[in-house]
Amino acid sequence: MTQQPSDQPRVKKKTGPKGPSKPIDAKDFEMLIGLIEIQCTAEEICGVLGMCEDTLNKRIEEQNIPGIRNFSELYKRHAGAGRTSLRRAQWKAAHDGNPTMLIWLGKQMLGQRDKQEITGADGGPIQQQHSGKVAINLKNLTDEELDALEATLSKAVEGDAA
Repeated sequence: MTQQPSDQPRVKKKTGPKGPSKPIDAKDFEMLIGLIEIQCTAEEICGVLGMCEDTLNKRIEEQNIPGIRNFSELYKRHAGAGRTSLRRAQWKAAHDGNPTMLIWLGKQMLGQRDKQEITGADGGPIQQQHSGKVAINLKNLTDEELDALEATLSKAVEGDAA
């Protein structure tokens, strides 16, 4: 059985490098906002939605949201909600007594830090030994630096002689 041509003209679907151009429905748009809230990148979101960044930007523009023309603007509007949600969860964990979260928030918000103490043998002071010799590569010094070094050494020698 052969197919008869319809009276309707055939509309060729748009295709992009990843296949047919995909519309974004309400469910996908909700998923897009959710992915933005958990700080996913445009590349990651495009992978989930099955479209390239150009198509994503076109689909966002088609939503006709006041002040939102592309992914970057949508991201700026919704990424803060994810950060706020994370902060809320961190505060809840700290208030519930999570010691790791209490320590981390104390360091981040209150400037607290771990005490680090370095001591010598048996908890005493660190002993330093200096041979009194200083190695200087004179080849790398400029004429001005050599003159200054000569003047400093002359003063030191004169001071030792006195």
